[in-house]
Amino acid sequence: MNINNSGATTSIKGKIPMDENEEEEIWRKYQAREEEIERKKMVVKEKVQQRLGYAEEATRSLTQTLEELEIMGD
Repeated sequence: MNINNSGATTSIKGKIPMDENEEEEIWRKYQAREEEIERKKMVVKEKVQQRLGYAEEATRSLTQTLEELEIMGD
């Protein structure tokens, strides 16, 4: 918990006081890091979806080939 006094914040645990600019900078860095994590998650999700699409197409192709081979074997 923090106590706000005349523009500076002091932690109840006795840590070094922070001014509002320092708090804002910490918050901006935190938000930027969260946004970077979200961007990376989206990139990974897109890659997984792309590879899943390739796998589905390969499955369709193999199924078609198998059906053609079965017809030829009859």
